[in-house]
Amino acid sequence: RSWNSLQGLYSNVLKDEPVLLQTGAGALQRYISFPASPYRLIWDFFGAILIMYDSLVIPLQVFNPPETDFSTAADVFILVFWTLNIVASVLVGYVKNGVTEMRPSRIMKNYMMTWFVADLVVVVPDWVFTMQSLGTSKTGTENSLKLLRIVRLVRTVRLIRLLKLRWIFAVLTDLLSSEYSSILVNIGKMIMMLCIINHFIACLFFLISDLQRENGNEATWIEQCGFAEDPWEYQYLSAFHWSMTQFTPASMDVQPHNTVERAFSIAVVVFALVGFSYLVGSITNSQSQLRSMTEDASKQFWTLRRYLKHNRVPLALSCRIQRYLEHAWQRKKASVSEPKLCILLSEQLCNELKCARSLPHLLVHPLFECLYKNSCVSLQRLAVSAISWRNLARGDNLFYPNEVATHLYFVVEGKLHYVRLNNNGERTCEWVDRAEDWIAEPVLWTPTWVHLGTLGAVSEADLVLVDGEIFGRIIRLNPVVLQLVSSYARRFMDWANSIPHGQLSDISQGEDISEKLRSFIDGAVTERAFSKRKASLTDSLT
Repeated sequence: RSWNSLQGLYSNVLKDEPVLLQTGAGALQRYISFPASPYRLIWDFFGAILIMYDSLVIPLQVFNPPETDFSTAADVFILVFWTLNIVASVLVGYVKNGVTEMRPSRIMKNYMMTWFVADLVVVVPDWVFTMQSLGTSKTGTENSLKLLRIVRLVRTVRLIRLLKLRWIFAVLTDLLSSEYSSILVNIGKMIMMLCIINHFIACLFFLISDLQRENGNEATWIEQCGFAEDPWEYQYLSAFHWSMTQFTPASMDVQPHNTVERAFSIAVVVFALVGFSYLVGSITNSQSQLRSMTEDASKQFWTLRRYLKHNRVPLALSCRIQRYLEHAWQRKKASVSEPKLCILLSEQLCNELKCARSLPHLLVHPLFECLYKNSCVSLQRLAVSAISWRNLARGDNLFYPNEVATHLYFVVEGKLHYVRLNNNGERTCEWVDRAEDWIAEPVLWTPTWVHLGTLGAVSEADLVLVDGEIFGRIIRLNPVVLQLVSSYARRFMDWANSIPHGQLSDISQGEDISEKLRSFIDGAVTERAFSKRKASLTDSLT
C-alpha cells in the first residue's frame, strides 16, 4: 500500500487532538483557503496597495486633473479587482473563538453580516457609472462632462475601504519577527499616516475655497494668493504645504480670506494639537526604543571586554567569545522572546505552543511526521518533557567517541562536521545540514549506544534535543502509539545490526535513508492493521 493510504488506515485509531478546525463537504470545499495562506496574504497585500492608491487619487479629483489612459485603466482594474474580491471573500475561512471556520455556508453567512453590504454599495454604482462614462466619453458633450463629475463623486465611496486597511496592516505586521524591524515599520507607518491626513486636509481646504469661488460671493485664498490660473499640481502642493504648516511651527504665505476658510483653519489647528502630538509622541517613543537597544548593546559589550581583560582571558578564547556573543546578540534582535501574556494560557494551549515551536525541525524524520499526522498529543507531551534546545559556538564539539549517547539531535541552524575512524583506521567525514539530517537516532531504541565519532560545529549552530529515556516513558502512555513505535524500533535495530561495524555512524543522512525508514513505518502500520483484523475475526468466531 502507498504511504498515504496506510496513514489513512491508521489515523482512525490514533486521532486524539481537539477540534480546532471546522470543515464541510461538497464541491465548493476544495476551493476554500485558510485565512493565513500565502495566496490570501498576497491578495490582501495587493488590496492594501489599491486602497492606498484610492486614498491618494480620489481626493485629488477636487483639483480636476485631466483624465489619462493610465488613470482610466487603473480605475477599471481596481473595479474588477474589488468585484473579484467579493467572490474571494466567500472562499477564505475565518477564525472565531479560537476555531478556524472552513464551512462554506458559515463563511457566506459571516461575509453577509460584515462586509457584503459595504462592498455591494461601492461596487454596483461604480460599475453603472463607469460603463456609462466609457460609453459617453467619446461624444465630448456637456452631458459626458457632468457624468464624469458624478463618477468621481461616486468613487469617493471607495474610501470606505480604508476601514479594511487597519486589519490588513495588522496581518502583514505579524509577519515581522524582529523587534528592530517592527519599530522601524511603526515609524514609517506613523509618518505615512501624517502625510495621508495632511493630504485629505489639503484637498478639503482647496474644495471649500473652490466651491466659494464658483459662487463668487467672497474672496478665497486661491484668487487672493494668485493660484487660480496655476496648474493643478502646483495648486495641490500649495494646499499640502499649508496643511503641513498647521501641524508644525512652520509658516507660508497662504492664509484664509473668508469666514468659512477661517473656521476650517481653526478646526484643523485644534485637531492638529491632538493628532500631531499623538503621532509625534509615537515616533519619538519608537526612536527612543531604537536608541535604547543600541546603547544597551554597546554598554554590555564594553562591560564584556573589561571583564575578559580583567580576568586575563587568553586572546584566542576572548576573540571566540566575543564573536559568538555578537552572533547571538544579532540572533536575539531578529527573534522574538516569549511574551509575558503566555503565562495566562491554559496547560493544553501552552503544550501546543511548545510543540509548534519545535515541530518544524522534528518533521524531517519520517517517524515524527507519522506521529504528527496521527497523534498530536504524544508530540505535545514530548515537546513539554523530552525536548530541549542547545547552542553551539564555532569550533565547539557536541560529543566525542565512546561517550554514552543520551539524546537525539536535530540541527535548527548552522552546520556541523562529523569525523570517525573506520576499521582501517582511516578518517571518514560527514557534513550535517539543517532541515535534512539528524544525529544519534539509535539512542531512542537502545540504552547501550555509544558515539562512534566526534561532532563539531563549523559555524554557530542551534540544536533541538530529544531525551531518549523520557521519549520511551511518554510513548508507553499510549498503547496504540507504543505498538507502532515498537514495531518500527524492531525493524530499525534489525537493519542497524545488519550493517558492518565499520560502516556504522551517528549521523543519519535524511536524503539517503528516509525512504527506508518510511518502509519500516509502512510495515508497522500493516502489522497493526493485520493484528486488529485478526482480533476482530477471532472475536466473531468465538
